[in-house]
Amino acid sequence: MSKEHWVTNTINNIIYSVPTGVNNYRGKKKYYSTGSIQTSKHVEEGEYLFDEKPSRANRIALSNDVFQARMKNTNKPILIDKSLEGCLFSTGFLQLRPFGATYNSKLLYYYIQSKDFITQKDDLTTGSTQEALTDANAVNLEFPLPPLNEQKRIVEKLDTILPKVKTVKARLEKIPPILKKFRQSVIMCAFNGELTSDWRDNINKETGQSLLELIVRVRTQRKRTEEINQQNVQLDLPDTWIITNIDSISDEVVDCPHSTPKWSKTGKLCLRTNNFLANKLNLNEKRFVDKVVFNQRTSRLKPKQGDILYSREGGILGIACILNIEEDVCLGQRMMLFRVNKNINNKYICYFMNSPIINNHVNMLTGGSAAPHINVGDIKEYPIPFPPFNEQNEIVHRIEKLFALADSLEAKYKKAMVSIEKIEQAVLAKAFRGELIEADPDDEPAEELLKKIIAEKEKDKVKIYKKKR
Repeated sequence: MSKEHWVTNTINNIIYSVPTGVNNYRGKKKYYSTGSIQTSKHVEEGEYLFDEKPSRANRIALSNDVFQARMKNTNKPILIDKSLEGCLFSTGFLQLRPFGATYNSKLLYYYIQSKDFITQKDDLTTGSTQEALTDANAVNLEFPLPPLNEQKRIVEKLDTILPKVKTVKARLEKIPPILKKFRQSVIMCAFNGELTSDWRDNINKETGQSLLELIVRVRTQRKRTEEINQQNVQLDLPDTWIITNIDSISDEVVDCPHSTPKWSKTGKLCLRTNNFLANKLNLNEKRFVDKVVFNQRTSRLKPKQGDILYSREGGILGIACILNIEEDVCLGQRMMLFRVNKNINNKYICYFMNSPIINNHVNMLTGGSAAPHINVGDIKEYPIPFPPFNEQNEIVHRIEKLFALADSLEAKYKKAMVSIEKIEQAVLAKAFRGELIEADPDDEPAEELLKKIIAEKEKDKVKIYKKKR
């Protein structure tokens, strides 16, 4: 088995690359962009009359056309069936159409998913903001051309193997949503007392109220909010818990400077909201400021290890993380700092700040604003379910133990997905090396098929010429 009896040639000599352009049409047509094409489903982005359609809705699909996204590192193949025929598609797609019955559309659909094609496409992409394949560069794409009968046999074999691989892949893809629900369930049980109910039954009853009173007695640095707003927290808490707020349990609450610092190539680390992940920092990308700027931005309070940082506006609104590094840092903008009392477990507070309870509270405060932000005063009044200190420690211990289990399962899922992707690509690679099925010496040679393609191209040119006339 080999592809010695195949022909390889550039796209224009084997496949018709449909140019951009849509003639006037009647009625409304469904529109699909590259963003509306997901792994297992296609969701239209509206229906449009010709005069109302988006400027990028400039392709119309015919049955058996094959589409692939033009963007670099993007694999969104579509084989047009009756349900998609006549629909509008974005110019973000490459639209391929066989000349007559000379190339099996299903085989073409499989080929544009192969690593061979994706690598070619990505190597030919250009652009500054978003790299994509242009029509000028697409002419350099090369396609394999097997004999027509062999094309059919390859498709039959791939139709037998790949659906089984995709079934396994679809089952694996159900795991991340399950793990997400599991983590949310753990958090909800943690902050209504269910997670530690068995632990609480076997210890001496300390109360959250007594702990809060201790904190108030020993803290003299700042005033606190006396009234606790409980109207947005509907939790049936254990008797030993109370509802308090961020202001009551913090020794310091500091808003960040409201300006972008002047950056330096070296110097002191300045944290930005881009560095925020739930409960921890991500320092893959670092920005620095000089000593003067650092002193200006730490004049009110110098951050220290164990502080809680919170994003209060912008695209990543409502993320809390713990400052877990020892080096000197200052803060960028759009964030706040909480320094909770030493008698409180800062991880407990941070987990709660990232919980669905607070996220729902934030959604009510912002009201779906296009440029959401939260006022400092509202953040200080965030209601906190407050157990005794020992129970806070136990809650954090149990959360981290269960999250570690979820992380382990997620790592196994990712490893399995990589293996499945490799299997899928290995099968496609074998198919387009001519090694998946036996060659039949009685098949019409690919050279003869290429001659038919050239003849079909000439017929198309005549039709287009007559249509223009």
